[in-house]
Amino acid sequence: SSGINAEYGDKITVVLMQNVAVADMGYVVFWVLPCVYSLVWDRVPFSGDVSCTILLSPRFIFTGVSMFSIVSLNLSKLTVLLFPLQARLRSRRTGYQLVAGLWVLELIIRFSAEFVSFAQRGRFME
Repeated sequence: SSGINAEYGDKITVVLMQNVAVADMGYVVFWVLPCVYSLVWDRVPFSGDVSCTILLSPRFIFTGVSMFSIVSLNLSKLTVLLFPLQARLRSRRTGYQLVAGLWVLELIIRFSAEFVSFAQRGRFME
């Protein structure tokens, strides 16, 4: 991590990049691996509405967190360019708070979408 800090110079950037990596690994586990499994063995690893929700919800959550993290990364870099003297004051703790906020925001968006879908159709999103 110290090598990454030396290269990017901003602790928030490092935390956001690590968060993108975690979100992308989650996407691979909940979407890419089940797709590979179904292609190789010619069957779905899980069946039914509940398992579809179990696979789709984390996929959407990880995708949203990854997108929000990339947007935050770009905004972070913009603030470094606009306010270069304040860039050194940004801490890793602020980065962790930002990442936690991104996860909470995505979970609120995802579960509210699930609730609306369930209220309208009587079933979860598919």
